Amino acid sequence: MISSRCKATITDKGKSVLLSELRKLLKKDIEALTLSAGQNPLFDCWINEDSAGSPLNETWWERCLAEAKQADLVLVLYNGESAGAIKKEPMGICHAELEAVLATQSKKVRGIPLPLAKLPKPGLQRTCDEAFRAYVTTWTSLDHQLTRARSWSSEFIRNLGTHW
Repeated sequence: MISSRCKATITDKGKSVLLSELRKLLKKDIEALTLSAGQNPLFDCWINEDSAGSPLNETWWERCLAEAKQADLVLVLYNGESAGAIKKEPMGICHAELEAVLATQSKKVRGIPLPLAKLPKPGLQRTCDEAFRAYVTTWTSLDHQLTRARSWSSEFIRNLGTHW
C-alpha cells in the first residue's frame, strides 16, 4: 500500500506534479517486479486512486484503514500533509492509516521523506497537519527512517522526470 495525500504536489524540474501521479507510477513499478521474466509479479500494490469503491456499509475512511491494516508493507510518502478528515475530526486519513498500522505492525511501515509542505491557513486542515507532524516525531523509528532517507529521497525526486 502507498499512503500519502493524493492532491499534494511536488516540484520536478520546475513543474508541479501531483502525488497521485507519482503513486500510480510507483504502483506500476512495484507490480512489475518479478524474480524472473514470465513469472507472476511479486507484489500487489493498493492505492485508493485505483480502488473500486467501498461496499455500501463501509465509508472511504474505513476502507483505507482496512487496506492499511491488511497490507504486508505500507510505503508512506511523507510531506507532513495529513490529507482529508472525516466528519470534521482533527485527524487526516494519512495520520489515521499510519497510526492504525504502527499500533500493531510497526515493522511493515517504510517512510519516504518528501519536502515538507507549507502549512495551510489556520483551520481544520492546519490542525490535522500539525497533529500528523507531531505524531510522526513521536515514532522514533519512523522519524529516524525519514531522517536517514532524506538524501535518498532527494535523488529520487531529481530522477522523477525520467517517468514523464
